[in-house]
Amino acid sequence: MPYTPGNAKNGAKLFKTRCAQCHTLEEGGPNKVGPNLHGLFGRKTGQVEGFKYTEANKKAGITWSDDTLFDYLENPKKFIKGTSMAFAGFKKEKERNDVIAHLKESCYPFTSVKPLFPGQFFKFLLCVFPNFKNFIHKMIVPVRCFTCGKVVGNKWELYLELLEKDYSDGDALDAMGLKRYCCRRMIMTHVDLIEKLLQYNPQEKALSA
Repeated sequence: MPYTPGNAKNGAKLFKTRCAQCHTLEEGGPNKVGPNLHGLFGRKTGQVEGFKYTEANKKAGITWSDDTLFDYLENPKKFIKGTSMAFAGFKKEKERNDVIAHLKESCYPFTSVKPLFPGQFFKFLLCVFPNFKNFIHKMIVPVRCFTCGKVVGNKWELYLELLEKDYSDGDALDAMGLKRYCCRRMIMTHVDLIEKLLQYNPQEKALSA
């Protein structure tokens, strides 16, 4: 069965009692018996700098996602034969779903940033989903500014490239030559809309819970 959304609060308790002795979650956290897990989603096996992996982990070539973690956490040694991970696994599906829900709130890049601004949100998407640019191009994005009629729909690829280069939102818009307030808001409004459609903002959810 694939992953289904779990209870992150219960997952935090399970992680604390059964995982925290070997793994840290915070950005820049140390490797322990197991590697630091920050930025786990979208990363391939055997990639954390400074951690000594088995050859089995390095060569597994598995990309960590909700579903691969769901299968892995049931029986790590069976999922990656030759791994040094001694943990026997979470046999109950609910426990796996809960732990993964906790990891999703704790391990994504930029989760320490409050609030999660649109530019940072896009950097997160580009980091975790390499094909996100193709997704953007397939979306129905307005070509012209609703207010002044200036063509803005052909600016998206450049905008994303600038964000990848660590431009701030404002600097990226300046570099694109978008001086009019209406055009800048056109771009920013649709970034915010995409964020809401994809329902990614763990801080906002936590505050409203």
